[in-house]
Amino acid sequence: MIREVIFFTYGDSSDVSTWSNVPYLFSKTLEEKGIIVHRIDINVYAGWWMGQLWNRIIKPAINLIWSDNMFGYQRSLFANIQVNKIIKKAVTDYPSSDYCIFLTYDYYNKFSNIPSILYADVTLEMEMVGRRGMKPSILERSIIKQEEKSIGNSKLVVPLFKKPAEELKAKGYKNIRCCDHYVINKLYDEPLEANTIIANKKKSNQILFIGNKTTYYHGALMLLKSFRKLKQQHSELELHIVAMTAEDFEDLPEGVICHGYLHKDVEEERKLYYDLIINAHIICNPTPKWAGISSIMEAMFFYTPFIIAPFDDFKEYIGEPLDCGYFNEKFDADFLASNINRMLSAPDYEQLALCAHEHVKNYTWNNFVDWFLDNVEAIK
Repeated sequence: MIREVIFFTYGDSSDVSTWSNVPYLFSKTLEEKGIIVHRIDINVYAGWWMGQLWNRIIKPAINLIWSDNMFGYQRSLFANIQVNKIIKKAVTDYPSSDYCIFLTYDYYNKFSNIPSILYADVTLEMEMVGRRGMKPSILERSIIKQEEKSIGNSKLVVPLFKKPAEELKAKGYKNIRCCDHYVINKLYDEPLEANTIIANKKKSNQILFIGNKTTYYHGALMLLKSFRKLKQQHSELELHIVAMTAEDFEDLPEGVICHGYLHKDVEEERKLYYDLIINAHIICNPTPKWAGISSIMEAMFFYTPFIIAPFDDFKEYIGEPLDCGYFNEKFDADFLASNINRMLSAPDYEQLALCAHEHVKNYTWNNFVDWFLDNVEAIK
């Protein structure tokens, strides 16, 4: 039985807000299973003099040579040295640990015989080439090689999604396992009464969008265009935007409310976040290729049908034909407005809402960690 692990994350895993709540919920669930968790933050900083050197000279030079890059300080040689010192100290401080769990592909334990487990989303190569259509520079190729080394030297690698898992298996890695379900980062324990929630949602005039400016801004802009058109027919309609502020947009039509980022570790903000989900008629994110699977599935748990751009990772879990929402096949404001209109008047809305919940009701951290521990035991 696993009794003790070292848990490496970018950010503090005891902080609910770190990385969409994943480190907190993962480590907390491990502790609930009776496992000792030593939390180690590997999110290193440049410091004053290195920060000046990086910000004033190194990073501008990188941007000048490779204008389109994903190479920040965290991926630099300086950060690599810092992080490896942290890892070496941690395995020295906790030598009785059964495993080192890294919530990244960037590192593994090369300083002792404590085996490594990696749990992460996609590799840098998958992100750049597959999702963004970018060509990695020589600097980014060095990070890709580092990730490949970490994956190859780990006892177990658990990608969050099935497609990345299949891509890694296709490269010849034998240590890849992927859970057959996603995990919902839910911090809400009050009982749910399906009929009451669905009845309220059906009467609701609220559209919900969840997504930050960095990743989802263009999707938000298109939704705003659709919303302007819809307001001509539905004057009472509201659009609630979470994780962006009114200052992020030049002109907002009447009925749009921006809530900014809502922290689940702040009681008032957490309550507002779940009130918005529970009262939304639709959750909508038309951003192409990636529409925020975490927030979409969390909303589905609360009986919320969706309108999103189709993307492979989501299809792997929900399947087709859809019975709990609509895929927005065209990145076009008129097409999206038509889909929203269709949802607002859907005669089968109650069934869509029920099916949304049914698809994800078992996607809990408790179920995932049970699966995870079974797989760890199987590789001993």
